[in-house]
Amino acid sequence: MKPLRGSGKKKDNQSIVRILWIGLMILVINMVLFMLHIYDVQRRFRTVKIEEVYQNLKSTEFVLEAEYDDAKNNLNQIAKGIGRDSSALESEDALFRMLANCNAGERYDSLYFITDDGEMYGDDGSKTQLDTRQLKDVFMVKKATIRVAEDEYAEDGNGIIYYLQPVSVSGQKVGQLLAKVRMTEFFETEAFEHLRETGDLFLVSGEGDIFLRDTKMFVDYGEMYRNIFELLTEMAADKVSLKNITDLSAKSKVLGSDGDSKYIYLKTTMVDKYGMRDYIEFRGTNSLKNVYLVSIYPETVYTDVTKPLLFRTLMVSCIFFLITVSMVTYMWWTSKVSGDMIKKLAYEDPVTGGMNDNYFRENAPRIIWDNSSIPYVVTRFDIANFRYINEAYGHVRADELLRIIMRECGRIFTGKEFCARMTADQFLLLARNDQSFEAKFEELLKEINEQAKEIGIMFPIRLKRGIYPVRRDDSDIGIIIDHANAARKSLTGDEKVLVATYSEQIVSQMFLNDKIESEMENAMKTEEFKVFIQAKWDIKNDHVHGGEALVRWIKPDGSRIFPDQFIPVFEKNGFVEKLDMYMLEQVCKHQRQLIDEGREIYPISVNQSRLLMHNPDYLPQVERLMKKYRIPNGFVEIEITETVFQDERALMIHTTNELKKMDIVLDMDDFGSGYSSLNMLKDVPFDVIKIDREFFSESITSEASVWILQKIIEMAEGLGIRILCEGVENEEQVKLLRELGCYYVQGYFYSKPMPFDEYMDKYCKIKEGGKEYYDSLYESQHEVRETRRKDEEAKAGASVASAVEQFKKSYKEAPKRPENEKKDSVEKEENKDSEKKEKRISSEEMKLAYLMEGEQKNKDSKKEEKKEASDQKDKKDGSDAAMSAADAVRMMKQKMAAEDSEKKAEKEKEKQAMSAAEAVRMMKQKMAVKDGEEKPAEEKKEES
Repeated sequence: MKPLRGSGKKKDNQSIVRILWIGLMILVINMVLFMLHIYDVQRRFRTVKIEEVYQNLKSTEFVLEAEYDDAKNNLNQIAKGIGRDSSALESEDALFRMLANCNAGERYDSLYFITDDGEMYGDDGSKTQLDTRQLKDVFMVKKATIRVAEDEYAEDGNGIIYYLQPVSVSGQKVGQLLAKVRMTEFFETEAFEHLRETGDLFLVSGEGDIFLRDTKMFVDYGEMYRNIFELLTEMAADKVSLKNITDLSAKSKVLGSDGDSKYIYLKTTMVDKYGMRDYIEFRGTNSLKNVYLVSIYPETVYTDVTKPLLFRTLMVSCIFFLITVSMVTYMWWTSKVSGDMIKKLAYEDPVTGGMNDNYFRENAPRIIWDNSSIPYVVTRFDIANFRYINEAYGHVRADELLRIIMRECGRIFTGKEFCARMTADQFLLLARNDQSFEAKFEELLKEINEQAKEIGIMFPIRLKRGIYPVRRDDSDIGIIIDHANAARKSLTGDEKVLVATYSEQIVSQMFLNDKIESEMENAMKTEEFKVFIQAKWDIKNDHVHGGEALVRWIKPDGSRIFPDQFIPVFEKNGFVEKLDMYMLEQVCKHQRQLIDEGREIYPISVNQSRLLMHNPDYLPQVERLMKKYRIPNGFVEIEITETVFQDERALMIHTTNELKKMDIVLDMDDFGSGYSSLNMLKDVPFDVIKIDREFFSESITSEASVWILQKIIEMAEGLGIRILCEGVENEEQVKLLRELGCYYVQGYFYSKPMPFDEYMDKYCKIKEGGKEYYDSLYESQHEVRETRRKDEEAKAGASVASAVEQFKKSYKEAPKRPENEKKDSVEKEENKDSEKKEKRISSEEMKLAYLMEGEQKNKDSKKEEKKEASDQKDKKDGSDAAMSAADAVRMMKQKMAAEDSEKKAEKEKEKQAMSAAEAVRMMKQKMAVKDGEEKPAEEKKEES
C-alpha cells in the first residue's frame, strides 16, 4: 500500500501550528509580566524617593535644631561671662570691646547689648536708642528666646532670626544680649544640600510668609510672591491642585495657630503650569515657633532614575520578543526544510584529518577543569605569509603542509595536551604552561621545516603565535580563544620572534586602533588634522631657513591623538595616502595665504609615503596643487625616505624625475638609516639630504662618525646637494656642524613644532611688495616650464617623424610577377604578410625612436640638473629672499641655455635618426632572411 500523500505534510503542519501557538502564548505572557514589572518598579522607586525626601527633611530639621541650640547656648555663655565679670559694663568703650571680642569669629551677623533704658550697643561700635514699641513687643524678654522678624527683611528678601538672652549681675537683670542671624546662612550648610538638589526649598511662617527661598523650578515666579500659598496657587494647573493647596494652607494655619510648630508634618501634591506633578512637604521646627521648612520637588526626581531602567526593561522585552519570534520562525523553517531539529556537530577537520574548532571548544574546558592543578596555556597560531606559499606552491602542497603541522602537533603535544585546526592556516593549541613548552614548540617548528622541504616547499616556515595563560577565574573558553587571537593579531609579521603574550595593553591598543579607524574619515572632513611647523635654521646667518610640516591630530575638545599612535594604523590601512595629500594641500594653501597677505615666505617640506608614491595619480595631483595655489619653485619641498626605493626602484626613480621636471625640490629624509643611501644619490635628483638624528647623535662622541659626517658634507657639496642635520638639541652640536661646514639644521635647540599660525606670526613678517614679487616669480617660472615642455614635445615629434621618413626612404617594395591565378593568390598573401611586417617594423621603429628620444631627454635633464646644482651651490649662503631671486635668475639662464642647446640637439637628432634608420634596416633584413627561410623549396627554385 502506497503511503498517503500529504498525510505527513498535514501532521507537520499541525505540529508547526502548535509550535506557533505555544510561542505566541509565551510571548503574550511575557509581555504582560514585563508590563507588571515596569509598573512595580516605578511604584517602588516613587515610594523610596518620597521616603528619602522625608528623611532628608527630618535630618535637616535636626540640623537646624542643633544650629539654633548651639547659637542660643553660645549667647547664654556670653551672658554668664558678663554676669561673672561686669567690668565690661563699666563704660561704653569696654562694652564695645566686649561685644567685638565675643563676635570675633563672626558667628552672628550682628551682636548687640540692650540696656533696660533702651540703649542698644552694637559690636560694630554703633549706639542706638530703641523706641517703646521695640522694647515692649520685640526685644525685651525675661528668658532666652528665638524670634523670626515679621516686619523687617534684608534687601534680598530673606528673613532674620533674633536670639535674645537676658543678662544678670548678682541676680539683678542689667540688660540683654541680642544676636542677629540671617536665614541665608542656614541654606549654605551641607544639611540642605540634598534638599536643594532635589527641588525648591523655603522657610515660611504658618501663614505662608516666605522668610527664605532657594528656587529652581519656580525661578520665573518665585521672586514675585512673598507668600508660599499665593505662589502655589499661581502655579497650580487644575482644580484638584488648587483644592490641595487650599487644604494645606488651612491645616498649617490651624496647627500653627498656637505658635508651636513642633513635629508638624504636612504633605500634598499638585500639577504645575509646566504639566509636571510636584510634591509639597511641610515640616515644622521645634526651636523656631510657627516656622516651617517647605520642600517642593517634581516627580522627575524618581522618574529620571527609573526611565533608564524602564528603557532597559523595555529593550529586554523587545529583544525577548524578537528572540521568541526568531526561535519560532527558525523552528518552523527547520521543520519544513529537513525535519531534523538537532544536528550533531562534526569534530573532524576535513583537510587535516585532525580535530576542529568545535572539538577544541567542547573538550578544552573539561581538560582544564579536571586538571585545575596544572597550569595551561592556549596558543592560537598561523603560518606567516601563508598566502605566498599557496600562490607559489599550489593548494595541494599547502594543504599537505597543514597536515604536517597537525600531525607533528599530535606527536609532540600528547596526553592532556592537543591541537585543533580552526580555519585556513589557523590552529589552536592547548598545552601545559611549563618550562618544556617553548622547547616543544621549537621542536615542532624544526620538524615542520624539515618535512616541508621533503614535499618541495623551500620557503622557510614561521609560525605567528598568540599566547594566553589560562587563569583560575577564567570561565569562558570563547573569551580565552579571543584573547589568544588578540595577542596573535598584535604581531605585524616583521618581528624577529613571532610570539606575543596577551595583556591588557594589547587590548587597549586594539581598541585604540579601532577608534582611530572609525574616526579618521570624519577627522579629515572636519580638519582635525592640523599643520604644525618645525623651523629649519641657517646657523651661518642665524636666521630661519624654512620648516617641515608635521601633522597633529587635535580634536574639538582639545584632546590629542599622537602621531606614533595613528600613523602606523594609517600606513597599514592605506589612509596615509589621503593624509599625505591632505598635508601637501594644506601647506600649499597656507603658503598661498602668506603670499596673499604680503608676507615673506620660506620653503616648507612635506613628507610623502611610499604608498602614495606608487599611486599612478600622484604626479597629476601634485601638478594640480602647484597650479591651483600658484606656489613659486622651491617653497614647497617633498621629503622622501630612502626606504621608498626598496620596492619598485625603477618606478620610484621615474616618479622623482617627473617631480624634478615640475621644479619640485626633493629632500632625502633619514639619510644614513638604510643601506642604499649612496646608491640613491647617483640615480635620484635630490636637492637636500637630511642627516638622520640617530646617525648625527653618535657623531658627537665618535671620531669615526665625525669623519664620516665630514666626508658626507664634502660629497654633497661636490654634487650640489644641500645638507641639513636633524635632531640638533644643544650648542655643542651646532658648534660641530658649523666647523664641518653644515649650515642648515633642524631641532629643538632652535624650535619645537608649533601651529602654523604661531609660525607665521613669529617668522613670516610683512614684506613690502611681497605678493607682487612672489606672483611675478611664479609667472616667470611657469612660463619657463611651459616653454621647456613645448620644446620637449617638439623634439619628441621631430625624432619620431625623422625616423619614420628615414624608414620610408630605405624601404623598397619587391616587384610583382603574376603568371597565373595561383601565383596571384600567393602574391596577395605575400602582400598581406609584407603589410604586417611593415607595421611590425614601423612599431619597432617607433619604440626605438622613443627610447632614443627618452635617452636624450635624460641627458639634457642631467645637464640642466648639474647646472642647477652648481647655481644652488654658489647661492646657498645667501638669505632666503636672495635665494628666491637667484632661482628666478637661474631659471632665465636655463631658458637661454635651452635655446643654445637646441642647435646641438638638432645635430644629435640627425645622428639618432641615422642610428634609428640603421637599426630599422638591420631589423628588416633579419625579418626578410627569416621569411625567406620559411618559403617552400619550389618557390625558392622559381625565384632563382
